Amino acid sequence: MTTPIVPVDGELSAVNSAFWSIPKRTATSVEDRIASLETDLELRDVLARYIDALDSGDLDAIMRFIHDDCVIVGPRGTLVGKDEIRRDYEFILANSSARVHRATNVVVRVIADDEAWIASRNHATLQRLDGTLIAVVAVVVDGLLKDGEWRMRQRRVAPIVSYSLDHEPFTLEPAAGIDAGD
Repeated sequence: MTTPIVPVDGELSAVNSAFWSIPKRTATSVEDRIASLETDLELRDVLARYIDALDSGDLDAIMRFIHDDCVIVGPRGTLVGKDEIRRDYEFILANSSARVHRATNVVVRVIADDEAWIASRNHATLQRLDGTLIAVVAVVVDGLLKDGEWRMRQRRVAPIVSYSLDHEPFTLEPAAGIDAGD
């Protein structure tokens, strides 16, 4: 069987179709099933640690998740290689004072011991430097290679919807008639 390749460019429907055509690996022995579950959890952990690095604004930590010849296709175009990708993350971090990302509907497909794909829906809230809040929902598909550590080799970020949040951020102020000392 040929390894399925998920294109990161082109129409999102083609990316989704290619991703969903990747068969889920089946394991017959108990040991293989446990190893498969461990790999799935390891990949979900990679996604969570990457998101934490992004939300924390830790550029060096973010870049540890990026493969040397990574290609990212997203709202700001196609980025090839660590230098271009680093500049894009520098732009993101320099133009926002806070970031909160939540990955939902996470699906993992392991192709080989050193190759996997993760698809998710990413819900993000960004605070711009002027204080305005922006919300974005995107489909994200990541191709990862393991060369000691799992790293993103391909990434597709396809925004579905984005909008400005025109209300004040949530604060924990007492409701009317409630004494904060109680």
